[in-house]
Amino acid sequence: MRSLEYLKEKLNKKIVKIKEIIANFQKKDQISIVCLIWIYLKPIIDTVLFFLNGSLVSYLYYLVIIIISLYIVTRIGIEKRSIIFLIIFIVLVLLNCAMVNYKNYVFVEGFTDIIIWLIPVFAITGKYFNFNNFLNWWFRFSLCMSGFVLIPIILNSLKLLNYGSISSILLPNLLILSWYYFKEKGILSKTFKWIVFNMILIFLFAGRMAFLSISLTIVVFFFIQKNIDLKIKIALLVSIAIVILITIYNIESILGFINNTLNHFGLHSRNIDLFIEQFKNGITLDGLHLSGRDIVYTEAINYIKDNWLLPSGLGVIRHLTDGVYYHSHNLILEQFIVFGVPLTIIFDILTILFLSKKRNDDKQQFKFLIYLLFFYLILSATGTNFINSIYSILFLTMLFSSVSIKNISKREI
Repeated sequence: MRSLEYLKEKLNKKIVKIKEIIANFQKKDQISIVCLIWIYLKPIIDTVLFFLNGSLVSYLYYLVIIIISLYIVTRIGIEKRSIIFLIIFIVLVLLNCAMVNYKNYVFVEGFTDIIIWLIPVFAITGKYFNFNNFLNWWFRFSLCMSGFVLIPIILNSLKLLNYGSISSILLPNLLILSWYYFKEKGILSKTFKWIVFNMILIFLFAGRMAFLSISLTIVVFFFIQKNIDLKIKIALLVSIAIVILITIYNIESILGFINNTLNHFGLHSRNIDLFIEQFKNGITLDGLHLSGRDIVYTEAINYIKDNWLLPSGLGVIRHLTDGVYYHSHNLILEQFIVFGVPLTIIFDILTILFLSKKRNDDKQQFKFLIYLLFFYLILSATGTNFINSIYSILFLTMLFSSVSIKNISKREI
């Protein structure tokens, strides 16, 4: 009995301590943490609840977002412009539903998209969002998630979890790790080692476009960094060229060795399997493994040819493919379908104008947005839907928020 009372007393002290830590958190810290939970929430829920039905897991994902959003509204506060944005979004979805005969697709896609936007709209456009604080917390999260990602890798090898969950952890990790690495003076720093670790994992276990997009982003921005000596850049460039040449001439044996090594430890790499299959079939367009993108691209292009002038809204690709594909797997095609060509041009021009304004308001945030945009443009060439991608939402909410514009009112609801 005494030991039980002692444990209860110890537990109560722990609870009190945790409550004190939470109470002492500044609102900017709470907002940063909430944003990061949003970024990593889907792969975490998918991993933890891998044994449940996929639809049920998705419902729980949306429910958690709604609960966190209510926390922001009731405990931190939101801005009027956030409410206005959501009202406009809801009205547009309802109008979209009213004007098409595939209402179910539009309704489901529209309102799930609205839910996904809730947290960044409430948090990032609010007055408590602090850019540097957010990045600092993101860096810490990435280190923790670099360990957590091993769980979905194992589950994926056991065919219990989709590889998309691995990409959804490693891409945010590498984005922030590489951003911090560019700010450091040492070339072989601890951050560099974490980048290498995450890069190996994303090459082996994540999507091919995930690996390609983040690799190109890191390499390009590495070579344009002013704080890195030119000799180091040249040495790295030569090293990359040598590695590529050696890999090309020994590609089949290298892939076989990697595959056998992974199999020895009970692990499975979708990418390695696809590469091996590709080389067996020959490097031809017909032999490429496109995961059905050739089908959806054809449908999207044919639709745009006849419907390029006016917006078509949401659910078009679902309708055209009878629900097989959710979006067109290409940013430009998706914009042309949703907005129409004229509105797409206007939207992109406004994006550029707002981006140039950020350059004057906050240079550090401007650089990060350029970095994020460059990455997303590569990633979205063959995947993601810009309306519900965490990267495009993060970019747009940070871009169009008035955090750094002093002459805009910051009245809190």
